[in-house]
Amino acid sequence: MSFSKRKGFFMIIRAVLTAIALYFVTSSSYAGIVYQWRALNNEVPRGIQFEMEFDRATVASGAFSWSLEPGNYDGPADSTLGLKRIRFAYPFYGHTTSDPQYSVVDFVPQIGLMHMQTQIHMSVTFNAEGYLEGMVFFSTINPDLSLAMISEGRLFTIGASGDGTGHTGAGCGWGIEIDCAGAVGEMRRVDVPEPESLALIGLGLLAVFAIRRKVTL
Repeated sequence: MSFSKRKGFFMIIRAVLTAIALYFVTSSSYAGIVYQWRALNNEVPRGIQFEMEFDRATVASGAFSWSLEPGNYDGPADSTLGLKRIRFAYPFYGHTTSDPQYSVVDFVPQIGLMHMQTQIHMSVTFNAEGYLEGMVFFSTINPDLSLAMISEGRLFTIGASGDGTGHTGAGCGWGIEIDCAGAVGEMRRVDVPEPESLALIGLGLLAVFAIRRKVTL
């Protein structure tokens, strides 16, 4: 490859990388903010996964409250709702942490509910250190999952949880009548890039590869 071709190639790479950087700067305000559960003791339920995603405007407002009663089958159908997603995974009965399998709820309120018996109540604040505070109650069937938690400061205590078939996967024993509660933890903030951002990086790398191949030929 001649000097002029190499120079042109590196200029193209620089242009592509600059475009990607500018995209991240302009789109960062649209990326959702995820708060994830992290257990701080060894009490039950063990091994659960729980996260909620909010838009940035809602987090900047400092607080969010929402209630959804059973029977609202279609959900809010409101693109302005600050809650973008709830994901709750409960260790499936009969399995252990060394062989994890989960009953999973992945709910996007702006699209609608998976089942008319879903019930949600929450009132949370977003503190300056990047943690949630407040209370959350979530219950649905098919799969039959529930979670209730309330905080003192940023420390949440799970007051009730279940998967409707038993709690052995979470360390609570067999039978839905058994209380599965006591875990203490935090809901801490995790910034997650939008899928469009990841796709753009891939396209940029493909473009660089294609240009390099063309210049080489």
